[in-house]
Amino acid sequence: MSLVPFQTVTVGELAPAGGSKPGGRPSLPAGLDAAIRDLDRVCQMQGGAIELEFRTAPTFAAALPTWGERHQVVFLPDHDQGCGRDREVVRLGALGIRSQRHVWLNGEPRRVAYFHHLRIHPRWRGGTTLARGFRAFRREAEREPVAATFTAILSGNQTARALLENQDGRGPLPRYLPLCSYQTVLFPLRGPNARWPRRARPSPRVADLEIRALTPADRPALDELWAAGAAWHDGLPVLASGPEPLPDLPVTGFLGAWRAGRLVAAFALWDQSPVKPIRLAGGEGWWGHLWRLGRAVLGLPAPDQDIPYRLLDPWTARPGETRAVVALLDAALAQARGQGAVFAAWGVPAAHPMARVRQRFFHLPYASQIYQVVWPDETPFAVSPGHQFWLSLGML
Repeated sequence: MSLVPFQTVTVGELAPAGGSKPGGRPSLPAGLDAAIRDLDRVCQMQGGAIELEFRTAPTFAAALPTWGERHQVVFLPDHDQGCGRDREVVRLGALGIRSQRHVWLNGEPRRVAYFHHLRIHPRWRGGTTLARGFRAFRREAEREPVAATFTAILSGNQTARALLENQDGRGPLPRYLPLCSYQTVLFPLRGPNARWPRRARPSPRVADLEIRALTPADRPALDELWAAGAAWHDGLPVLASGPEPLPDLPVTGFLGAWRAGRLVAAFALWDQSPVKPIRLAGGEGWWGHLWRLGRAVLGLPAPDQDIPYRLLDPWTARPGETRAVVALLDAALAQARGQGAVFAAWGVPAAHPMARVRQRFFHLPYASQIYQVVWPDETPFAVSPGHQFWLSLGML
């Protein structure tokens, strides 16, 4: 392999914390966008009887706002030609993206970065590719410094964990410091009976609790609840002013639990499927008939069709409001099902007091680890006493 240099294309603008978002959507050169999607397909995790295919549509750039507002796309062209912003990229050897946004850290809105889409084409694995890629990442980090940098790895992705999971740093590689054991909880919304996915009887009604969708007039109540959550939840996304607190998520996309006129918990029902479609493949071999039966029972579409889903995220609740979260989660699942979703996903730290709520419902858990990425000359961000850190599922 020749030492083709890594290159960077930067798109998007980071608005002031809590300000209105810039108009329009980021765009990438068509050749680069297509090459990213091709590399993503090549690097999908393989193995197992059932495989989830995560995609982006109609372009990769269309999904970028879900990860942040400003994006440094670091890539290695898989050929010896230059690939500037206005030149076509036929194929990529490696990729990494550093997305920036504002989140709450220690009670203040701070600019942070999130590493994602770290991909290396099988032809380029080994050698110096990883080291050179992280050197390019570090140059971008020095060019646009942030308060902290985070990333996440599925617990089952042993290859990535063995390669990257280290607390000392190796050569040009940064330290990966574990911050949070995280559960992505998938709720199948179609099943064998009317109470599905409840495991037993309906959640008990809380007499003094009102569950309803938020209206534009409820924005001050949402902001007040968010401020209360930011006082102890590090990593909570900063909401933008205006009609959409997050991209394609209006205030009316939140479901709230109210007690005596006070908002005590809120869940978003965020539909990212138009830009992040998911497909489910499997059912080959001797158990194919069983899988096809299960697909029919769960109402899953054909393997070449997208699966409608909702993210029950971001969310926040006042301390001690476990009963409100149970009732709100029950209502959110019913609403997602009514909107045509086949699955709903909820993210919660394994050690969170509300994590046990998921046991009331049939679910499929996926474990991840969230890390802080620290360069040798950086001081790690420290979670304050009494605070808990996790990132929104929608930005992972």
